Amino acid sequence: MIQSLENLIKQIEEQEHKLVLVKNPTEVIAGSTDVDDQLFKLAVNIQVLTELKLLAGTEAVQLEQAYNQATNKMACDLTEDVLEAVGIVKSDKFKHIKFMLHEESARLDRMKAQYRYFADLYDTYKEWIQIYKKIRLPEGRY
Repeated sequence: MIQSLENLIKQIEEQEHKLVLVKNPTEVIAGSTDVDDQLFKLAVNIQVLTELKLLAGTEAVQLEQAYNQATNKMACDLTEDVLEAVGIVKSDKFKHIKFMLHEESARLDRMKAQYRYFADLYDTYKEWIQIYKKIRLPEGRY
């Protein structure tokens, strides 16, 4: 599973390099030929972001499963005798587990944030496409 996570991270990094810089619609003159260029770049970015969302979502699911499995394993391993030997009160068992898995939790949170970033950027680019379509001149007016 660690191998597949490393592979997913590598794929995400490769896909991120395929994103193309796009101008904000407010920076482009309505009816200019630059509008078509920006629409093409947005189409490329939409395809890349679709793949990035899929990869980040897959990785987030795998990280969450690993985190949940580790939490369950630790919960089973920390019996009352072990807790007493370590000096942890039974009511603090899950606080201790959460503390022990803080690194995995942080990795999961980062991946969820990365997924949200890709999803938000995807939505923004979808909106920009609609704006660019409106500022584009009709076919016969070039």
